Amino acid sequence: ENKKLTNKNTELTSENSHLNEQKKTVESNLSTEKENHQNLIKETNSTLSISNYTIKGLRVKSSGKEVETTRARRIDKVRVSFDLDKNLNATSETKELYVSIYKPSGEIGKFKGADAGETTLRSGSSVEYSDRVKVNYNNMSGSRVNFDWIDYDFPKGEYKIDIYQNGYKVGQNVITLR
Repeated sequence: ENKKLTNKNTELTSENSHLNEQKKTVESNLSTEKENHQNLIKETNSTLSISNYTIKGLRVKSSGKEVETTRARRIDKVRVSFDLDKNLNATSETKELYVSIYKPSGEIGKFKGADAGETTLRSGSSVEYSDRVKVNYNNMSGSRVNFDWIDYDFPKGEYKIDIYQNGYKVGQNVITLR
């Protein structure tokens, strides 16, 4: 009877130590996952938002004066402007925005002097962009962003402009040229 109990005790002690090791592994994995989750929340909360988003077609006269127009054959450049809203979760630093312009045909617009390429979104899919824009961002007051695309033949139709930051689409707007 004593031998039986000793064997049972040894067996239970071994099982207990094995369960304790499994518990430590699970606790470690849980801790790592919680940390990853908190980092993801922090990163997501630091994603910028856009307001006052405008797109204008501009014709440049010989005097240098710019006149707004929606007539495709008269446009010399397109000006995109918007405000990056203040976000206390974001850091004040140079931020990178990816801008995709889709022509009426649905293909991505490529422009002279633009830094085109491809970026990966949080969903795992990738998206082509027409230009990468660097912006000095202040998290207390936000920032105003303006940029132009020049030297492009603008056919008639609807142009869709998407803006991505931090792996998320943060803005979308459309301009229709007649």
